[in-house]
Amino acid sequence: MGVICIYLGNDFEQQFTALGELILHLRESEERFRGVFEFAPVGMFVAGPDTRLLQVNAAFCSMLGYSEQELLAKTWPELLHPEDVAYALQHRENLWKDRQGRAHAEGRLVHRSGTAVWTQLRISVLRGADGRAICAVVHAEDITERRRAAATLRESEERFRRVFEQAPVGIFLASIEGKFIRCNARFAEILGYPAEELPGMTIRQVTHPEDIQGSAELLQRLANGAGYQSGMEKRYLRKDGSFT
Repeated sequence: MGVICIYLGNDFEQQFTALGELILHLRESEERFRGVFEFAPVGMFVAGPDTRLLQVNAAFCSMLGYSEQELLAKTWPELLHPEDVAYALQHRENLWKDRQGRAHAEGRLVHRSGTAVWTQLRISVLRGADGRAICAVVHAEDITERRRAAATLRESEERFRRVFEQAPVGIFLASIEGKFIRCNARFAEILGYPAEELPGMTIRQVTHPEDIQGSAELLQRLANGAGYQSGMEKRYLRKDGSFT
């Protein structure tokens, strides 16, 4: 019976060691990714080229009210608001062709209950060694409350603007230093100035000389936090030199 002896040599041993180290490194990288993915405070999902969901984390499930199994049976276009689907699919084609493969967007996902969930999306397309797109990793942050707060603020600002502009009495905004920031039409009319001329001027410039000290003391009290509102009777100097 013959015996075959195989001599591996140092080069093979080094290559084998390097391969083992590479496998270990890949496993460690995979574990780190899995840890980040699973415990991320924002929703994350991985989608394949066919738009099917391959992985979803707990935060994404919670955001949309689905179980992991239910989401893995869906495609991401199925989760989009109907009005956003065509736009998203069009940009998906461009993103997957782009070698950079990164994009930020805002869009509406649909919760299991049917309500819209506004999300900020960060998308990264991962490619293989041959350059082909393998999958997309998507971070989805729920910004519904943020958008609602912004809309409420815009509405509040609009109400203030209407009250400010249409008030039958003079109103102005001024800095703590006493410079006019904004004046309404009625205040400009009272002083006989064009409305655009007053911003940049100071309260002192349109105050009767005998009332300058009291006006300055009032501003100082407000600056020191002695109250958020206060008042005084005073005389203003009109543009034509008369007082009111």
